Amino acid sequence: MLVLSRRSNEKIVLPDLNICVHVLEIKGDRVRLGFEAPPSVTILRGELIPGDQPAVPPVSEQPAATPVPLAAVPPLLRKPSTVMRTALAAKR
Repeated sequence: MLVLSRRSNEKIVLPDLNICVHVLEIKGDRVRLGFEAPPSVTILRGELIPGDQPAVPPVSEQPAATPVPLAAVPPLLRKPSTVMRTALAAKR
């Protein structure tokens, strides 16, 4: 599990999945999140998943992610952080 800290009005981007998670508001112990994802992606609260079903299948059962070409990523998601720019530069 990857654990990230974000403040209000910051976001987390999953470019390979074309998903963006926005931290909209933090009040006490409540966090409001906004999700941008293609219509084909189902997003559920954890309590809506039946108790006998794991929320995330074991890694061995998950399909491999298919990289998405940058041209296919909406402009909103194209602003990589410094860490992402460094990682992308290292791959080239």
